Amino acid sequence: MHISLYMDFMALTGKTIAVVTLLANQIRQIAKDEIARARRLAVAA
Repeated sequence: MHISLYMDFMALTGKTIAVVTLLANQIRQIAKDEIARARRLAVAA
């Protein structure tokens, strides 16, 4: 059995950039000492 999950990618303003479907084994749990980072989105030409 494969478990599928939806992953939302959002800008810091809350705007949704993308929603993708991933398998559970493609996602890892975050660690308590991780730091979120921000970067600019490259727009496709």
